[in-house]
Amino acid sequence: MKVKLKSILFVVRDTKYFLSHRIPLVEKLINEGYSVHLCSMLHDDADIDRLTPLGVRFYKVPNLKGILGILFNIICCRIAIIKSKASLVQGISTKYNLILAAASFGSSARVVYLFAGLGTLFRSGLLRHRLGAYVYGLLFNMLTLRTRSLFIFMNRSDLIDFVSYSRLPKQRCHIISGSGVDLVKFSANSHMLKTDSDKLVIGFAGRLLRDKGILEFLEAAKFVSERYSNLVFEIAGDVDSKNPTSFSKDELLSSINQQNIKWLGEVKDIENVMSTWDIFCFPSYHEGLSLSLLQAAALGRQLVVSDIPGNRLVVKDPSYGYLFKAKDTQSIVEALIDAVKNQEYSRGKATRVMNYVREEFSVHAINQKYLALYQESEEV
Repeated sequence: MKVKLKSILFVVRDTKYFLSHRIPLVEKLINEGYSVHLCSMLHDDADIDRLTPLGVRFYKVPNLKGILGILFNIICCRIAIIKSKASLVQGISTKYNLILAAASFGSSARVVYLFAGLGTLFRSGLLRHRLGAYVYGLLFNMLTLRTRSLFIFMNRSDLIDFVSYSRLPKQRCHIISGSGVDLVKFSANSHMLKTDSDKLVIGFAGRLLRDKGILEFLEAAKFVSERYSNLVFEIAGDVDSKNPTSFSKDELLSSINQQNIKWLGEVKDIENVMSTWDIFCFPSYHEGLSLSLLQAAALGRQLVVSDIPGNRLVVKDPSYGYLFKAKDTQSIVEALIDAVKNQEYSRGKATRVMNYVREEFSVHAINQKYLALYQESEEV
């Protein structure tokens, strides 16, 4: 049975994120008869060129800062809601969910808010951030209290923490873990599994933000390389000049002072790069559920990841991979050494987590959950 919605508008901060995480969902929606629209602040012509052939209508929001910029974003978002004639609107950014809540206030459109990850404001523990989180929660509650909106979180910890700040009704909160992994593209059967090599390759994939633990990754690479000379470390990802926690290109290059560390930059065919890695190391401080982690797991890579709620959705216990304390270089070093020196055991873990991810986190299964929730939003 097809959902009766005719028009859906996505509201995001960055079009690149939408392209990397949500295109399979867009294709599914279009096949189901939806008219799909996208409203975004950060974009370029190449992004729009990728969306146009899919039939997605794009609404630009100027990248303005300050109070006036926020007000203008709200106005532009409201215009997009009106022009798209959307019966359903979905937000996909914690920051822009608040802007969407203001823009959609009083609108007849049903709104679904996805909190893909709570970020520094809710996770740093600093007093100023905690106060900011309470203010955010209060405003968000005021704007959505009398609506029929639904709220999606990627893990239970994020749901519980956000509800504690915002007092959202729990009965309207849902968990859909991740955006799903393409099991055809990320298949260990179509990418030769590495079983023997003179070199062990340890990779990281993601935006080069401090909160992703990239500094700790580089420090750990230095220490582990002193013990094992056959290691190569690769970093797949680019700096994000629009994000205040991002490394600059110069900072990163100055930190990479070893010949066995390679910065690959932004990678289009990440499945081919990951297939050359033995170990995927992901030292992020906080995550909803990382797509890169799911992709590495689906390819049968050995996982060495920070012990945070989002990562524990995949590495459920030590039989699925190695967990280390977030923000702790020494803990990363110990986990990497354990994985490197016990390769046969580590490959067994990789096979177990690969089978689990392929069963639980396929893009088809995740998209079906979204379609079901969209239908529920019409019935609320």
